[in-house]
This record gives sequence, structure tokens and C-alpha cells, in this order.
Amino acid sequence: VSCKGKDKRVGVMSQHFFETEYKGKKVKVFAGWDRPLQGFFMIVEDLDARDKDNPYIYNNLAQRDSHPKTFDPFIHALVDLGIVIPKEMIDEIVADGISDMRYKVVEHSYENGKYVRK
Repeated sequence: VSCKGKDKRVGVMSQHFFETEYKGKKVKVFAGWDRPLQGFFMIVEDLDARDKDNPYIYNNLAQRDSHPKTFDPFIHALVDLGIVIPKEMIDEIVADGISDMRYKVVEHSYENGKYVRK
């Protein structure tokens, strides 16, 4: 699942996107709550990757517990990678899990230093 476009499965999960940088590369963090699998997910995709078959810096499907019941493993992964995403995004993803959210797509960003949610 590429996070370059919005997932066609929008009806079955919450989806949150945030563009940032990782080691000088433009990346997109794609995370949320997967309702059918009852767990969280997160992908970090290199938007300028040369390997179009595997553009992922991080992919939850490569983890032993691919859809954990808490978002904590992904927070730790982001810290390990040195990637910072908005606290508001994390809070909303966690709330999505608590409320078993679906039908949701949100773009998170900073514009002129101010947090923006679209």
C-alpha cells in the first residue's frame, strides 16, 4: 500500500498523513487504526525512493506484531528513526483506536509554524 495517494480502503480504517524529512529525504508518515484487524498501523515512505517496489523506511507489516493494540510501538519506532510527528496527530490516532474509527482521512501539517489539520 503506497501512501502517495489515499488508500482505496478508506471505509475500513482511519488514515492520517504527515509529510516531513528523514535523513534529508522527503517522507510521508501514514498511520491510523485498522478496524477489521483491530490494531494500529504505520508506514514511513520515502517519497523520492529509487526502489519503487520497496520505498518504505518503516512498514508495520515487517514487524512481528504488525497491528498492535496500542500506538506505543510506533511512537518508539519514530523516536528511533528521529522522525517527529505532531502530538495532535498521535492523540487523534489513539482516539481513533479507542472509538474503533473508520471512514476518516486527515492530512496533518505545519504551515508558517502553526499546526494545521485538513
